[in-house]
Amino acid sequence: MQTFRFTKCAFLAALTVLAGAMPAWADTIGRHHGAPIPGDVVSMSPLEVKVKQGSTEKSIPVNQIDYIGWNAEPSQLKNIRAKLKAGDYEFVIQTADKIKPEDLKRKEMQQDVEFYRALAKARLALAGGGDLREAGQLMKEFVKQNDGSYHLLQAAETLGDLLVAVGAYDLAAVEYGKLDKTPWPDMKARAAIAIGRAHLSQKKYPEALAEFDKVLSVPVTEDSAEVKTQMQTAQLGKATCLAATGQFDDGIKLIESVIAEADPEAADLHAKAYVTLGNCYRQKPGSTKAALLAFLHVDVLYSAQAEAHAEALANLRELWNEVGKPDRAQQAAEMLAERYANSVWAKK
Repeated sequence: MQTFRFTKCAFLAALTVLAGAMPAWADTIGRHHGAPIPGDVVSMSPLEVKVKQGSTEKSIPVNQIDYIGWNAEPSQLKNIRAKLKAGDYEFVIQTADKIKPEDLKRKEMQQDVEFYRALAKARLALAGGGDLREAGQLMKEFVKQNDGSYHLLQAAETLGDLLVAVGAYDLAAVEYGKLDKTPWPDMKARAAIAIGRAHLSQKKYPEALAEFDKVLSVPVTEDSAEVKTQMQTAQLGKATCLAATGQFDDGIKLIESVIAEADPEAADLHAKAYVTLGNCYRQKPGSTKAALLAFLHVDVLYSAQAEAHAEALANLRELWNEVGKPDRAQQAAEMLAERYANSVWAKK
């Protein structure tokens, strides 16, 4: 028994020594695809983040980064990141406002809080739950004060979306152009898609189609998962163009292929796909029930995707009446008014 106690104590002591010898990385780089990368973040720019692992330093391109988890960051910051992904923008804003400055030990933590607050306000505004100009001003202020942040490309894209929403298309193109100037195919694709959507907003269908086809012409390799996602998004844009010019069936086939091939976890892409499908069916004569089913998919399965959900509810409000179900139409109208009172869809 005594020997066992000695052996156990020696074993625990050895573990303690080994634990002390193992590197204790301060930060964690979460990626869109692949395992997180541990290390000490030593610098960042709008294009890359440099992380040190012992004597080795790695440069991680910003287009691969989903988030950065900081050493000793407050639990509220972790919660903000999780809720932002879940679409709970009100929580993000309220929690960001409550974090004490003294709890943010690094300027990068403060940058994250400011960016996530601005992004949440922008997404709320784009879904009709806030003021577009106020959200734009907040994001512009973030860009002005944090010119070295790894969030700047996403900030530019978001600013572009806000500018499109208020009809400032030329200014939006300048913001989207910042993505096009990067060296990465997926970012260039995002820029083209965004510009294509801006053309759609103006009903410039040939110009929009040209942008979407530009994305679809990019060769896909095995390691370009993000490019593939952008290509699927471009297919949805192309389908919208086709339906708007009377090519309903071709557009519907494109959307159905996206739904069949998209990652089941890509809720935002699926929500957009079903909204696009519903819109195509609404334009195709005799397809009221098919349109209804498409928009119902969004209401039932993807209600956390605020922008898509608001559009789906607006369509359901009309479609339920068309199929003789005024009670269901009233339910859709009430939910639209309750959740998205400031949405363009609630005001139509």
